[in-house]
Amino acid sequence: FALALGQPINYFEDKMDHHLSALRLIHYYPLPKREDEKSKLIIRAGAHTDYGALTILNAAQPGLQVLRYDSGNRSRAEWYSVPVVPGALVINLGDLMQRWTNDEWVSTLHRVVMSTSDSGAGSEAQR
Repeated sequence: FALALGQPINYFEDKMDHHLSALRLIHYYPLPKREDEKSKLIIRAGAHTDYGALTILNAAQPGLQVLRYDSGNRSRAEWYSVPVVPGALVINLGDLMQRWTNDEWVSTLHRVVMSTSDSGAGSEAQR
């Protein structure tokens, strides 16, 4: 991270003198669609940022979305479904990294969604 910011490789070493870590195992169980119900988008985890420096996700099922801003007009944004890449990890920047970089890097606003029509397969969210 330091080199990408044009800083010395040890730039972040004095920013922490003890670890700040949490391990959470979260699995969103499929929600069955009732026969009389139209397909709808269900928010499984509402829009939020993470408080730490970074979050490492093993997003093995569809449903993770990040808010993607228009580069020319930050007031325009849309939810983007993060593609599932087998064996890959997703890195979300957190609030602490945003503060350390003086807002040069922004904390990732994200959410988890599921469509009831896709609930058996994991779900690909609608944009």
